[in-house]
Amino acid sequence: MAIKNGESTTFLISEDKDPATLRVITHEHEPDLFTRSNETNLISARRTAQGRLTVGICTYSMGHAGVYGLYYSSGTPDPREVENSFGMGGRVAPVAPNWWRVADYSQ
Repeated sequence: MAIKNGESTTFLISEDKDPATLRVITHEHEPDLFTRSNETNLISARRTAQGRLTVGICTYSMGHAGVYGLYYSSGTPDPREVENSFGMGGRVAPVAPNWWRVADYSQ
């Protein structure tokens, strides 16, 4: 699936993270899937207006107590983009080229 510049897409994956279950979902058609209790099964992807691909994967959720996740950017992120990927001002640590681990307790 191609994501056009300036657009975003949300994917759903099963709780056991089986890649065969990955599919596109929309809030318009399946709003019940966009809940805090389901956020570790959601993968958000967007392409910036300049064509850079970004991906946010929530790996662990404590509800309003915070989330942990991974963030990918195919190019240099905008200032504070990674820190704010899961909320406001998360703690960030690089884990691989173009990948960051984010811990956000501002939920």
